[in-house]
Amino acid sequence: MKMTWPRWIAAVYGVILIAIGVQSYFFPTGKPSIISLIASGLMGVAVLGLVKLSLSMPRPGYIGILFISVVAGGRFVSKMGDGFYPAQFVVLISVVTAGALLAGHLMAMKAKKSETAGGE
Repeated sequence: MKMTWPRWIAAVYGVILIAIGVQSYFFPTGKPSIISLIASGLMGVAVLGLVKLSLSMPRPGYIGILFISVVAGGRFVSKMGDGFYPAQFVVLISVVTAGALLAGHLMAMKAKKSETAGGE
């Protein structure tokens, strides 16, 4: 398997989650947050691991990435009025990632359907 555009978007998403965790602890705008470092860092590492998994087993990899994007985005929905960063930013990148996975899935199913129809 190759790195398709949904995988690249998911990989960038994972790196951004790690960076947000590091920023929240080492370069905080308020009190340093070890919980944010651990949670965001682990989610980012998990996303990168799931991107790697999706190379050999796409379905569980993509489902795992989708689950993390829903959890990460859902965590900040209630704080949307607090400003763009981090709440609206995390929700935005989570929605973009989930949308990319959905679009990739729909495009793959359309290609598979037309391939099956053309082979009959």
